[in-house]
Amino acid sequence: MDSTDGIEKLLMMEMEQEVQRTKPKQENNFAIGSTLPPPVEITPIDDHAQKEEEAIRAEIERRLREKQEERSKGEDILSFLASSEEPQFRNYHTDPQHPEFLADADQQNNHHHEAEERAREEALQRQREAEERAREEALQRQREAEERAREEALQRQREAEERAREEALQRQREAEERAREEALQ
Repeated sequence: MDSTDGIEKLLMMEMEQEVQRTKPKQENNFAIGSTLPPPVEITPIDDHAQKEEEAIRAEIERRLREKQEERSKGEDILSFLASSEEPQFRNYHTDPQHPEFLADADQQNNHHHEAEERAREEALQRQREAEERAREEALQRQREAEERAREEALQRQREAEERAREEALQRQREAEERAREEALQ
């Protein structure tokens, strides 16, 4: 179970690092003396991105819990099978020290251990594949959410810049019109 906790912690740390790496960084693209105002800070996008991150984390935790339950059930089944198997002695001498008896018992024991090992390896492989799928799906959803947030932020920024330009042009036209009217009077 320690390896499961380690895998979970590693997965959560990787997700945290990925979230930190992919968060959009705010840059001031406006030089000093620029005619355009600085961009308007939009906070709902951060809230939206945070909600997406929380949803992704919840999904990862849910899937990890499912995998742990699956693994636990698999281990329970293996222990049940191990306890319920009875060696079959093919009318050999019943003395436990007899070589044929010992060879048959060893062979059955080896088969049992091999089957357990195969089942354990298959379960681990399925778990690794499921964790990798969950990680890839979570990263994909996170990338999509961040891309949507970036696109929305850029769209809002463009709209704000366009409004600011239009307002500046309108004020300039009005000022020129007033200046012309004053010059004519």
